Amino acid sequence: MPSIICTLFVLYDIIYLDFKKIIMTTYLNLDGDSGVEAYEISERSIKVKFLDDGCYLYDYNSAGVEAIEEMKHLAISGSGLNAYINTHVKNKYASKC
Repeated sequence: MPSIICTLFVLYDIIYLDFKKIIMTTYLNLDGDSGVEAYEISERSIKVKFLDDGCYLYDYNSAGVEAIEEMKHLAISGSGLNAYINTHVKNKYASKC
């Protein structure tokens, strides 16, 4: 019985991780030259996935409220997010995803 429970937990984790990948929003990349692939907006943070498979979480504590709110705006608009990150918050991420 315990092995069945462990197997279920492992399957749940795999399904949950796959689902988390799916719910990220594809970045529109209106300029056609962005390194950003997708993003996920939360109340106090934004998670950004780059084309090179890097994924970074930026939050109010790591990058500041104004920067996070600007990043959310740029992500939704589909333009300027990669440039903003490189110029203003590149190394101010809270964690890698």
